Amino acid sequence: MYSQLLLGNLDDVRLFDLTTQRLITRKVMLPAASTLATLVTRVRHRTSLRVFEALSRRLNPEQTLRLEAVLWVPEGQYKSTLDALRDEPSDWRVSDLYIALDKLEAVRALGVGVIDLSDLSSQKLRELSAEGMTLWADTLAKYGQARRRATLLAWAQHLERALEGRKSTPGTQSASP
Repeated sequence: MYSQLLLGNLDDVRLFDLTTQRLITRKVMLPAASTLATLVTRVRHRTSLRVFEALSRRLNPEQTLRLEAVLWVPEGQYKSTLDALRDEPSDWRVSDLYIALDKLEAVRALGVGVIDLSDLSSQKLRELSAEGMTLWADTLAKYGQARRRATLLAWAQHLERALEGRKSTPGTQSASP
């Protein structure tokens, strides 16, 4: 079950079915459906924690401080650095291109673009970066330490790639993480 979850993102029903099939194949007496459902939920939770920990361990203390700092609102501003960096203009103009280049410079200054995440599930990284792109900074700040750092790392790498893709041709879609 762990490997299935680490390699891809199966929904609970599919994971339940695969587990049931595996138990039948091994001629193990099936537990109650509620027991098996609880097991699936626990394994999913543990797997997520393992991914969060694996991602957060890749950050050095300096990168961690820079990532955590994007959650706070700078003095004299009305929104967090996270919210400011992920805002996209509705209409691309030359001035918007300069803004995008400034954002790219700010995201690169976080120093997390060099961290190799190729050994992790691209589906899980997409989910984490989507959370980083949609959730408010104060919501992310309430996450547990490992999950918050993992989400911010995935978000920063996704945003850096997206901004690099737009650097020369505004409005084009970048590759997914």
